[in-house]
Amino acid sequence: MSLTMSTRTIEDVTNRASRLRPPFGAGEVASSRAFRKLCEYQQMCADRSGATFSVICFSFRDRDTLATNESTLKNILIGRVRQIDEVGHMAGHQLGILAPLTCTLGADVLAAEIASLLPSSIPQPSIKVYEYRSRPRGTREDRFSSRPARDRFEIPNADVAEILVHPRPLWKRLLDTLGAAAGLVLLAPVFLLIAMMIKMSSKGPVIFAQQRTGRGGKPFWIYKFRSMVVGAEGKRDGLSHLNEQDGPAFKIQHDPRITWIGHLLRRLSLDELPQLWNVLKGDMSFVGPRPLPCDEADKCAPWQRRRMAVTPGITCIWQVQDRSIPVPFAEWMRMDIRYANAMSPKQDLKLLFATVGFLIGRRNR
Repeated sequence: MSLTMSTRTIEDVTNRASRLRPPFGAGEVASSRAFRKLCEYQQMCADRSGATFSVICFSFRDRDTLATNESTLKNILIGRVRQIDEVGHMAGHQLGILAPLTCTLGADVLAAEIASLLPSSIPQPSIKVYEYRSRPRGTREDRFSSRPARDRFEIPNADVAEILVHPRPLWKRLLDTLGAAAGLVLLAPVFLLIAMMIKMSSKGPVIFAQQRTGRGGKPFWIYKFRSMVVGAEGKRDGLSHLNEQDGPAFKIQHDPRITWIGHLLRRLSLDELPQLWNVLKGDMSFVGPRPLPCDEADKCAPWQRRRMAVTPGITCIWQVQDRSIPVPFAEWMRMDIRYANAMSPKQDLKLLFATVGFLIGRRNR
């Protein structure tokens, strides 16, 4: 096999890399959109190399405070960071430093040093360090960064996933709000009928609530019509040998915990209808990666968590796949990431129509 790469291919790779990582020269400050792209690019590099990086965030209480002192703060930041670091705006009244190959210990030291350089005329900003860790806990790097509390600066730390979330487009929120509100009103009689059928078929609540991981890794309560017996989650461990899905997810096509009415609701996807309330609240969208239970999401590889950059949804690319052949978990995650990277009104409408076609086709089998 030849390892020679054509000139055309090299140009394509170079152009793609330049789109992923916008170039900034010395002394320049990235816009908030470009700074998030830089963080995403660094996240992909860290996933490949197994490295850790940090983002230091300097927050001011209002726009006027930042505008008045922005020039001074920028000069201090740019004058102190390394050549491989990046300085940029962040959402809200914030400026940030992207520090590659830096764990929270090094970022804490840098943040405290910059804070000490600020003149007394500038109101002290609140500082927060976000860390992205691609290696599991317990590695050599982790032992290095786990210093006693008295040796560290009192700067709050958080997961960098919080700042890698994609802004929710106005068109998407508008479509979700209007669609969910209309659906809840028009389908109210269907809700009542399903609730009566569930109560008649088995003892227990009509609605099943479960904590799942949403946008930016934040947990929320998802609502479904109960399709399983009461206490089904406690019986999961005893059915682990029947799991048909690889990875941390748990899927059984013929789950013995499902009630007879539950089979009907799942076949018609009617058990998902209460999620219209999740969409109206803003926890979910009509289209987006399916939210995983918190324990399953915590077991995802770091690169797989990039799917959490967007709002989870009722339907997605994976949802309209042929279920007769289980999709490998890694490929499922890649589908979600592809959606997150190319989210558009056209793609959402395409997936909604595909979902309707999928449901009609499955119903007629």
